[in-house]
Amino acid sequence: MDRRELGRRLDGFAHTVNDDVLADRALRAKQLRRFSLTPGPDGAWTAAGQLEPVAGATLHGLLGRLARRHGPDDQRSQPQRMADALAAVTSLAAGNPALRTADPAGEDGHGDEADGGARDRRRRGGSPGRWPPPARRCW
Repeated sequence: MDRRELGRRLDGFAHTVNDDVLADRALRAKQLRRFSLTPGPDGAWTAAGQLEPVAGATLHGLLGRLARRHGPDDQRSQPQRMADALAAVTSLAAGNPALRTADPAGEDGHGDEADGGARDRRRRGGSPGRWPPPARRCW
């Protein structure tokens, strides 16, 4: 590598760590964040989204630790273990009273999100389903 190439690489590196550039990237990541859950006809849910770097790294680290293989008999794929880890985390969060909504119908009328709307379904005579799902230790 000659001096010119080294200078170009150093300039590029300086640009990536410049405070203004980093602030712009953080703002853009915040503006682009999104997350959705869509119910399917078979009862399964599809998740899609984009998280800010810190939130994504935090979630990935947490789920990654919980999604480790449980020995040689654990035949689940990595995506299946990640889904099970996410289910375990949401089950724990759903049991936290601080995360429950005060109004069973919720401000948006969709029911208590902390219990998956089960109270709302019971009021309408529907099946309460299995929410939260049975706790499963995945670590």
